[in-house]
Amino acid sequence: MLLACYVAIAMGNDRGVFIGTYGSSSSHILRGELYRSVTSLIIHTNVVHLAGNIVGITVFGTAVCAITGSGVGWLMILITGIVGNVMNAVLYKTGHLSVGASTAVFGTIGILAAHQFFKKFRLPGERMKAWLPLAGGLALLGILGSGEHTDLTAHLFGFTVGIILGAVYSVVVKRRPAWAYQACSLLIALVVLVMSWMRPFGTERKGSALDIGQNQNNEWITLQKHEQMNLPAASCGVSKRYLFVSPHPIPLPKEREL
Repeated sequence: MLLACYVAIAMGNDRGVFIGTYGSSSSHILRGELYRSVTSLIIHTNVVHLAGNIVGITVFGTAVCAITGSGVGWLMILITGIVGNVMNAVLYKTGHLSVGASTAVFGTIGILAAHQFFKKFRLPGERMKAWLPLAGGLALLGILGSGEHTDLTAHLFGFTVGIILGAVYSVVVKRRPAWAYQACSLLIALVVLVMSWMRPFGTERKGSALDIGQNQNNEWITLQKHEQMNLPAASCGVSKRYLFVSPHPIPLPKEREL
């Protein structure tokens, strides 16, 4: 799904429009556009960003699904990404824009760390060793989740939500859920994804979208009634950004990779 979305956006040559409409803009999420916390997980800025998250979600997501089952596992992973993005929006409130699946990737790491903690904690003489998975998860967060142009707080929130979900699963669920629960969970995850992508249709021209594009100098630009305004330099390798949001300008969001 991540690869298909990236190819579709690249072929359409409208990456800025997609980021503006579906990216995790903190101010828009807090105004009720919660679909952005879902859709932003699927969008990536470049091939390296995409490849890293595909590897991460494949390795750690497969491990989660081996424990919980595919349907329950992918629903839990999706929840970590969504809730992590919402928590990040609450933290920043405005002036923040991010895309990428690594909030959910670190959510999977949190789920695995919590599961291993409770698994070892129940064993006699293993309680001290039970803390090692949590320490390992935090180490991965520090090593993989804190590079340049990355959204460390989103990674941290995803990891935290994963810890909570993993703990609840380990304490409440005694055996892997049956196929009916797996099917229902997978269906819920798919419905959430589909409905989130459908949500902006018909509203993006009414001011809910950030109309972002690039000019010949590889500068991010948007226009509102043929006006322009110079704004400070931002991240992601662009030199300048001109940002207007119809009907009212808002502070410049920092686009970050998740």
